[in-house]
Amino acid sequence: MAKHLEKDNTLPLYLATGSVLVIKSTSFDLVANGNSTVFRPGESHLDLYNKDDNITLRIKFRKGQKKIFCNDRASKSIGDGWGKERSTDLGPIDDGRSGYRSITISVYTDSSHRYQILFDLTTVCYFNSRFPGPALRMTYSAWGGPFTEETILSNILQVKNYRICDLQPEEKQAIESGR
Repeated sequence: MAKHLEKDNTLPLYLATGSVLVIKSTSFDLVANGNSTVFRPGESHLDLYNKDDNITLRIKFRKGQKKIFCNDRASKSIGDGWGKERSTDLGPIDDGRSGYRSITISVYTDSSHRYQILFDLTTVCYFNSRFPGPALRMTYSAWGGPFTEETILSNILQVKNYRICDLQPEEKQAIESGR
């Protein structure tokens, strides 16, 4: 059964090794709005948390940048707790997608700390988290930018969690091939 996650809210879940988290958004718009060289551009991010309240995976998008940013964060740390941010160019995947009506973002965990991130069943990147173990909740935050309330993803996301063995053969193949 699909659950809904509204912007600025939290959803309990259980994402363990061999699980796929499927996030559907009715919009995906990376086109810059306003003067993003002067003001901070709009951004959206999805955070997965473990039992120790560490962010095991943050997936972030920024308006005007055809990239996905991934990171993790310790809940307790002397510094700010953030790990090393990793970015991946979405140019080949985003070409012709600006203003595209919908997107499906999938997160597959093939080990206790490695995430495979897919857009419409195309692998975008892999991210190794510093924090092993299952993700127990997800938050969704978004800010439209200085000149609009429009965000990159829709205000309400549809979220489902599957075991990889329960997927359709073509979906399972796309994930396991890593393409």
